Amino acid sequence: MMHDVTEGRDVEFAPPNEDTMHSLPTPEEMRTEASIRSNQAGSEAREAKVYRRSRQIGICMATLCAIGLIISLSLFFVDRGSTSRDEENAYREKWAKSYLSALPFGEAIANEDEDSPQWRAMNWLVRDDPLRMALPRSADDARGKKFVERYILTLLYFSAGGENWSNNMRFLTGKDTCEWNRFFQDGEGEVFLLGAQCINSDSVNKIWIRKSKFCIVSVVMKAFP
Repeated sequence: MMHDVTEGRDVEFAPPNEDTMHSLPTPEEMRTEASIRSNQAGSEAREAKVYRRSRQIGICMATLCAIGLIISLSLFFVDRGSTSRDEENAYREKWAKSYLSALPFGEAIANEDEDSPQWRAMNWLVRDDPLRMALPRSADDARGKKFVERYILTLLYFSAGGENWSNNMRFLTGKDTCEWNRFFQDGEGEVFLLGAQCINSDSVNKIWIRKSKFCIVSVVMKAFP
């Protein structure tokens, strides 16, 4: 027992309790705690890895769904566009056939002779001409002259075997018929303008094909002043 001499009275101090005394962890406790922390860290790492993988899978699935949707929409609109173009071509063929079959050289069109130059020319104007010019609706339609002019030159191309020309003179292109021509230089250095020519006019009034050396279309065009 210890005495407090300051107050003049005795004070009893209890010896320290072993349960309340602080002691350092033993090596075994330290290993156990380290093992627990390591397991916790490993578990957290695995959870993070699983989360990242799940997120990546989710992103991939969303991307694939988006791509599938885009492809489906593209195919839908392409098919719809093709259908619309086919319907438009059928409508254009109807008007072209009605107009051209009434002309002096329109018998092959009226008879739907698909192997004839007349039908091939009309079919090109209706379906394949990049210009896709407006079609006349009646005999007095102002668009008729340019349409017939383009038809005649196209007819010339198919009738004269234009597929085998060494110089196509820009025939069957999207250009205006006044530009269906090319300059040609012969072996003597003389330059010729081959093809359709619009001399002092916005319509073709002369055509020159070097092989034939005479004007062909100007004679035909007289029927359509």
